[in-house]
Order: sequence, then structure tokens, then C-alpha cells
Amino acid sequence: MEQKNRIAAVVVTYNRKELLRECITALLAQSMNQLDILLIDNASTDGTYEYIEDLVDVNDTVIYLNTGSNLGGAGGFHYGLKEAYNRGYEYMWIMDDDTIANPDALEKLLAADKKLKGKYGFLASCVLWTDGSYCNMNKPMIDLKCSVEEYDMLGQGIVRVCKATFVSLFFKRRTIERVGLPLKEYFIWGDDQEYTLRISRRIPSYFVTDSKVIHKMKNNKGSDISVDDYERIDRYELAFRNDGCTAYRNGIMYILSYFELVAYMYKKILCEKGNGHKCKRMWVLTKGFVKGLFFRPRIEYVDEKRKLLNYTCSQRILLKK
Repeated sequence: MEQKNRIAAVVVTYNRKELLRECITALLAQSMNQLDILLIDNASTDGTYEYIEDLVDVNDTVIYLNTGSNLGGAGGFHYGLKEAYNRGYEYMWIMDDDTIANPDALEKLLAADKKLKGKYGFLASCVLWTDGSYCNMNKPMIDLKCSVEEYDMLGQGIVRVCKATFVSLFFKRRTIERVGLPLKEYFIWGDDQEYTLRISRRIPSYFVTDSKVIHKMKNNKGSDISVDDYERIDRYELAFRNDGCTAYRNGIMYILSYFELVAYMYKKILCEKGNGHKCKRMWVLTKGFVKGLFFRPRIEYVDEKRKLLNYTCSQRILLKK
């Protein structure tokens, strides 16, 4: 199927039909509305399709795709970006199903694209929580390697960053051709950080402060294994496994920071009063840490020539060692 517009908004969802409907409605109301909406459903079991079927039927720019199984957020974005690329879209705008974009969010991203003359890896929106404060889990990491020209753009609300999240991230198909797809093996947590670091290492990337979205999380707290609810503890194994892999992909400073984080979390689990289940928390953290030392999924490329080039370069580096 050919695309109707140059831009694809890729939304990954799983069992959050009410939020998904709100997300779609906000995308349909964009001031710059020349975009298609690719809904990537990770095989929801809550009647998601039936709940949003009228939106799909009435709007020919809304395209529903079911993955057939729960691939996790990482697998969903891998699937969605690959689909968008194969359909020929020039730009991809990705987000979770609980992301509610301001009416001019896309317009502001395209304005930044114009100011930067298309020379960027990704653009990240300003993510706010429901009360208008900054969303703690979605603050981009500022890149200190700014040129004089980039400092001049600070007054225009364009800030160079090296890391961001998948809650409103915008980039071109050329970026995917160059760096490949997100690591679907991450399943949940950390896939966005690995991917944006992979991009920003190669291509300067930016935070666009005027492009605003609301992230409708239940609370505005960051994830923390030392205090999180019992039923959420097990998923932290993936978090620390994935963070370990990302650290080893990005060099010694990231590795040292990762070790420091793990040591700090051990201490925090032991010292935190009233958290309960300390042994389980320690065990999950240990499993994630150990797996992170060996977990190295391969990057999938959409361009076979690029895949061969990256493989050859990797082999040369190994031979030099």
C-alpha cells in the first residue's frame, strides 16, 4: 500500500484503548495535518480495534496494523518503523499510545526541520505531564558538543541533545537507512535510549522546545526498582540487561556510569525503609546486571548495502584489536 502523505505518525499500543483513541484524535487535529497514522497494535486483548474502528473507517489516513503477538514497545517500534520505511514515507513521527500531542506539535517540528535545513538525526518534542510540569522520564540529555551556530539556535528553542525517548520523536527515512532499526530484542525499557544514542553519535540531533506533547502517565515519578510496586519488580531485569548492553555499545564512560548506577541501586534497595521484598529486588537486579554483560543483539538494517558496510567495519575493528 502506497502512502498518502510524506509523514507517518507511528503509534504503538497495547491494551490502552481509551488513551489510544485520545492519541489518534489529537493527531487528526494537527494544524499540519498532511500525515498518515500507522497504529501498531501489539495484539491487544481489550477490544482495541472495535473501540477505534470508527476512526479507522472514517479516516483513510488512519491505518491499523496488528503485529499478531505482543512484541513489547521495542518490538512494536521496530515493526512500525520498518513498515513505514517500506511504505515509502519520508518522515516518521513515533510515540506511545498515551502521548497526546498539542495541535501545533508537528508544525513546530517541521519548522525546526526547515531551520536546520534537514541536517539532523532526530528531533525530540518537549514532553509534559498532565499538570503541565516536565515529565521526569522524558527529559532529553543535553549534548555539550555544540557549535557556535548551535548556540545561536538556543534562542529559537532548538537545543542539541544526545539522548531522548520515543514519546514524540521525529526523523527522516535517511536516518533509518544510516543507523538501522531499534533493537526489538530489548522488548521494553531502554530501546529508545539505545536508539537515540546510536543516532546522535553519527548525526547531530535536537530538542525542539516549542513542540509540546502530554504524556498521560499515572504519575510523574521515574522508574526505581528500590521502591516500585511488587508486581512491577520482575520487569526491571530487562531494564538493567538493556542498560548494560547500551553502556557497552557506547564506550568506557557509559560503562562506568552503568556500574555506578548498579552499585547505587544495590545500596538503595538495602537502605530503603519500608520497601519490602528486598531479596527479590536484589535478585532481579543481579539477573539483569549479569545478562547485560553478555546481551548483544544485532542491529537490523533496512539497506543491505549499509548492513554489509557496518558489518565490514566491525570486522576491521575486531581484527585491529
